[in-house]
Amino acid sequence: MLGVTHDPSRTALQSDGSCYAGRSTINSFVLELDLKVTADQALAKCRERGLVVRSERALAARAGSHHWHLRVPGRAGTLELSEWQNRVWVKVHPMRDGGWATALAYELAALPESESSRRSR
Repeated sequence: MLGVTHDPSRTALQSDGSCYAGRSTINSFVLELDLKVTADQALAKCRERGLVVRSERALAARAGSHHWHLRVPGRAGTLELSEWQNRVWVKVHPMRDGGWATALAYELAALPESESSRRSR
């Protein structure tokens, strides 16, 4: 899946059919991109770029999942990486971009599918 998901709790529909942000954010969309590489490969690419794992856990509603919050030490911003049932994806929340996370998410999504990720599907 390549695209953005919309957080309806942050917007309201106006009478003309357009939306406006319920909070004072420039972008109220959560970016979510599927990756063609494994989670281990994505983590390795993030580490190459200086990111560190801030937290690692499972997603509450998805048994057997893995979920990481990655950060650049000393800088604002968080990139979320998730893996569940042979799907790997990244998310960037609008207030957590830090000036780098969205660009890195697109970089990771552009990585070519590896032989090992094809075998795991």
